[in-house]
Amino acid sequence: MTLNVLLLSEGSYFAYRVLKTAGAAGARVHVLASRHARALRWSRRAASFALTDAPFDLADCEALVDQINRIIVGRKIDCVLAGDAPTTRFMIGVAPRLVAPIFPSPDLATFDLLNDKSRFTELATSLGLECPPTRLFKGREELAQALKSGKLPFPGIVKPLSQSGGEGVRRIDGADWATVLNGLNYAPILWQRFIPDLQWDVSAFCRDGAIVAFSLRRRAKGEVVFAESHELRRQAGLFAQRLNVSGILDFDIIADEALTRFTWLECNPRVFFTIDLVAAAGTNMIAVGLDATDRAPAAAAPVRRIRQLRGMIGRLMRGRPLAWRDLRLLLADLSDPVMFLKVHMHELISKARSLMKVQLLGTGGVGQAKGAASEGHRKERSRNRGRIPDCGHTNAVRPLSAPRPAGLPKPSGQVLDPRRP
Repeated sequence: MTLNVLLLSEGSYFAYRVLKTAGAAGARVHVLASRHARALRWSRRAASFALTDAPFDLADCEALVDQINRIIVGRKIDCVLAGDAPTTRFMIGVAPRLVAPIFPSPDLATFDLLNDKSRFTELATSLGLECPPTRLFKGREELAQALKSGKLPFPGIVKPLSQSGGEGVRRIDGADWATVLNGLNYAPILWQRFIPDLQWDVSAFCRDGAIVAFSLRRRAKGEVVFAESHELRRQAGLFAQRLNVSGILDFDIIADEALTRFTWLECNPRVFFTIDLVAAAGTNMIAVGLDATDRAPAAAAPVRRIRQLRGMIGRLMRGRPLAWRDLRLLLADLSDPVMFLKVHMHELISKARSLMKVQLLGTGGVGQAKGAASEGHRKERSRNRGRIPDCGHTNAVRPLSAPRPAGLPKPSGQVLDPRRP
């Protein structure tokens, strides 16, 4: 039976990857999006699209909850799924007021614990796992004093407590730390010692404190490289077991290429940016969450690497053919042409400008072309990058004071339970 899924979206390009993954799981996906994600209306993968002017904010959500419930009834929705960080926290908070179950997710307290980088570090340390030296500062002035006094070594990394997609993350070195601090627009500020190794992504779908599906990978030169590590799976399982959590957990870690030393950085208790590529490699975590049985996902043939679009273009520019798996992914993306252009336009423009610079070699215009291409590329990326704002920690859930519209069934208040008949 085809499930009807309602996807909530605040940032279009992040949620589009979730839309692709849910569609690949066999679901019929309906989209409710803010204006920042209105580009999803052009996707051929969306069964229907609705726009909301209400923010995904737990402090003032009565009108939005009513809108969601009307869509649930009208579209016969079986499950509500969040497409990014702010909608995940919102979905968890309003779950008791929705008339359909939500995708398996942590409870609100667990989400806030894992989504807070400082508290996550404390949790990881309590589990006996290695973390980089970490300090939390109230603001720029306090951090500047610590740097001036020599109490903090260089280089270091500064980051906000809960923003997503690398927003606000900066490296500080001995020469330019004052310039970096002046550009920070958030507080408090988390400082961590820089670890000079490879960054890996660890993702797990958990059910009642046990890992059901697992993925380990890193991004490099337009490719996603996959690997296996029983020890990393065991360590990730410590978080799931301690918190008795269900849902998707996505971790950032630092490890050497041989995967013998691990340093845990942070956790995103939600869907993740490369979820569609992990699905293409054989582990569709949306499918696992929607599965109506307790069985583990079928083991897929091991995939070592998957090329992203820029990796495919680079390979073609070097005169090398694409692998069959690359062609399948490319054709699948091209089947949704408007979204393909919206998501990948900056990559296509960047590669075109690279070719232009090559053609200008020896003509005396290389320096001017390089400057124009770099500036244009920065502007294009700024326009096309999906907006994934801070989901925050201060919003309180208020009881629903307005009466429920006539004709709506009683709220289920449930998280989707795959074992429920």
